[in-house]
Order: sequence, then C-alpha cells, then structure tokens
Amino acid sequence: MTRFASFRLASLLALASLLALASLLCPATGVAHELRPAVADLTRVETTQESGGGLGIALRVNVEALLAGIGVEHEDTDDSPQAVEYDTLRALDPDVLRQRLDAFLPDLLDGLALVDEDGRRLDVTLSSAELPAIGDVRVARDSTLRLSASIPPTSTSVTWSWREAFGPVIVRSENADGPDAFSVYLLPGDTSDPLPLGPAGGEAVAVAAGDGPGAGRSAPPGTFGNYVRVGFVHIVPLGLDHILFVIGLFLLAPRAGPILWQVTTFTLAHSITLALATLGFVRVSAGIVEPLIALSIVAICVENLLTTRLHRWRLAVVFGFGLLHGLGFASVLQDVGGSATAFLTTLIAFNVGVELGQLLVVALCFACVGWWFRDKPWYRRFITVPASLAIGATGLFWFVQRAFG
Repeated sequence: MTRFASFRLASLLALASLLALASLLCPATGVAHELRPAVADLTRVETTQESGGGLGIALRVNVEALLAGIGVEHEDTDDSPQAVEYDTLRALDPDVLRQRLDAFLPDLLDGLALVDEDGRRLDVTLSSAELPAIGDVRVARDSTLRLSASIPPTSTSVTWSWREAFGPVIVRSENADGPDAFSVYLLPGDTSDPLPLGPAGGEAVAVAAGDGPGAGRSAPPGTFGNYVRVGFVHIVPLGLDHILFVIGLFLLAPRAGPILWQVTTFTLAHSITLALATLGFVRVSAGIVEPLIALSIVAICVENLLTTRLHRWRLAVVFGFGLLHGLGFASVLQDVGGSATAFLTTLIAFNVGVELGQLLVVALCFACVGWWFRDKPWYRRFITVPASLAIGATGLFWFVQRAFG
C-alpha cells in the first residue's frame, strides 16, 4: 500500500470514528435551538343558517420563540440576539409562561389575518392554551393554542396570513380525505391562496396532526408550485450547510458533467431518506443528524485536499452523504400531512425546488471561477485548496458547535 493510500485509509477511519462518536454523544431527542414551522389545523364547526357557525384553529407553535421574537433567519436560536431571553422562557413554569402569552396575545391576534372570499376579516379569539410542563430544557416544547373565529354562512374559503416575524407556518385542513383537503407551507410574510372550507352546514373539511398520508385525494391546484418554492428557499438562502456541501463538490472537478452527476446523485439520495423520514419509517434526532451534516462538509473538503482528480467512488460517497442530508430536510415536510397522492406531489415538488437551488449554486460557482480559471495551472493551488480549507474549517466548527455546544 502506498503512503498516500495509507494516509487516505487512515483519514477515512478517523472520519468513521468521528461519526460514531457523534452518534453516541449527541442527544437522542430534538434540540432546543431547532426552529420548526408552526402548524395550523383548520376545522369548520357545525353551522346554522342564522349564526353561520365558526372556524376552529388548532395552532401548534413554539411559544417561547414567538415571545422572544426569534425568526427563521436564525437557523440556530443560539445565534440570535434574543437567545438568552429564549432560554429563560423555556425554563418558565406553564402558569408563568401563560401570563407572558396573555400579554403578547393582542399582538398575535392583530398579526393574524383570516379573510373570506368577500374580503371580510374574521374576528379571531383565543379559546384555550395547552402549555407543556417543564421537561428537558434542552428540548424545544411545542404548545397548542386553540383559536376560534365566527364565519358568515355564505363563506366557503379563507386566506391565511400573519406577520413575517412569526415565521413559517403549515396551514392544513382537518380531514385529509375530504374533497376540499389542503395543506400549504407558507414562508414568512406569505399570504395563502383561498383555502376551501366547504359549504355552510356541511361536513368539516380540513389535514389532521397524526393522520399521516392517506389515500385517494390529489393535491389541490397550486400545491406543486408552493412546494417548489419552499424547496428552493431551503437551499437558497436558508440552507447554508447544503450550499457549502455543493460548493465543496464543485471545487475538485469544475466541469458540467461531473458536477451534474454529483448533484443529481445527491438529490436522489436525500429524496429517499426525506420520504422515509417524513412517512415515519426512519426517525433520527436532529441532535445526531445536524452534526453529521456538518461533518459531511469536512469529509468532502478533506478529499479535495488529498486528491487531484475525481474518483469513481466519489458518487458513492456523495450518495451516502445525500442520505444524511435528506434526514435534515425531513423536519420541513414531516407536518405536511395529506393523502398519498398529495404527499407524492409535495415530495416531488420540494425536491424539484431543492435541485433548482443546487443548480443555481453550481451556476454561480461556474460564473465566478469555473469558466474563467478552471484550466489555469494555479487553479488548484489558489482556489481548490484555500476554498476547501475555509469550507472544511467552517464545517468542523459547526460540527463541534452542534455536537458539544
């Protein structure tokens, strides 16, 4: 065995050891700094011709993040200026937290706009709040706010919007198999298309938490485009770790063929684990997945430093790391719900958006350095090596921060 081959084998063994160490040391549950979208389940309650009935809203939300004003621009709450306040809120007894929520409630209700098809804004009130007891303060706790609104008997749809500062929200209907079932992912500041409520006096139609993908109903119009956009945004600009991984792939072989093969392999792999995790067949803690994603960036950059050309087994490595990154995407779609057909539409659309985001990153890499400098004799010395060192150091910092921080 040559000295280089021995060094490469030792590096791979060291990486495997780090992966195993991270799996043992990282917490086996969700982590406190992980921000997930709020989830709103809409239900049209029994109606009468005189009163018009009402709309029930079960809103699952991270109340502490809402009160602290931590938005999705901070993937890790520890990076937010409000991190200390957020940690303090997570340690509050539910009764004390409820007092803080009551004081914030006017702002929440003012920032939530439900408007029917005739332009009437519904009057929303808080019916009850379910705030979990203090548990492991390292784990984010989700609260459920039960809201209600009166609706005219002629109203058949509403649009949902709330303040950008409240973050993303998944708005779902209660019955995944209903004729008007829907599930939309709204990015911060978005306003939904009209969401069908069904006729007054009819059955409640709205995707319930825990139902999971069922059978039979297709996705409503606009769903595909909605989730293409969501997938794209979760790469550009929100997915910095995924962006750095793709740039790391580009640096070693800045040619269209090799990079497209790698990116497509990466997308295929993360599609598999994304589907399995979203359907509940695979459950891996973010406390394990996120450090390993950071370590995958390090591994690609180490390979860039150890070799001067693309080897066939690179695709196998990319596929393996793609499986890992797919688990990282799972938190985006795990609360989407809906029928089997609608879920498949959502999954394909989200992956199309991810692929478009990755291709944009690749295109920018070509525009900045690839087309101009890839054939220069100094390309590796002044671009591949320094950039790989910088990206690898960033990945190593993230690994330490996520695993031990």
